[in-house]
Amino acid sequence: MDKKKTDDEVLQVLLDSLDADVLIDAVPEAEVDAELRAAGGDPAAIVRRGRAAIDQLLERRRLAWQETARKRVAQQRALISGRAPREKRSHPELIAEINRVRADPAMGGMAAMAFHKRKPEEASVEELEEMLDEFELLKKMRTDGSPKDK
Repeated sequence: MDKKKTDDEVLQVLLDSLDADVLIDAVPEAEVDAELRAAGGDPAAIVRRGRAAIDQLLERRRLAWQETARKRVAQQRALISGRAPREKRSHPELIAEINRVRADPAMGGMAAMAFHKRKPEEASVEELEEMLDEFELLKKMRTDGSPKDK
């Protein structure tokens, strides 16, 4: 009575026999099955395991966007709540950055309306930092595939 070969042993037999080109399209499936059986494998079981592995990989790929989305949401919440570390800048530096962002065509004019009721020079450092955080969030939403302002 032959003892059943382990998956590793079956794989090694298959690797050793690849020089015979048994796994090319020109070889009939029945012949491949016969080679697998001769190597101690079960063709039907191999197909089932292969399909299960493929199904798992496809499901992981299908759901991968969720983890990416969770990370983005967490980063943006941290940014909005002020927990994200900020580089300390002076009032004039912040105003210069606000003006640069307001002139950026990629912002689609949204940033240009930011100070429609008062001048940036009248805002506090904290207000300017918050405004820059909001601009950054808007820009990310416009450039990373998230829902865009329509």
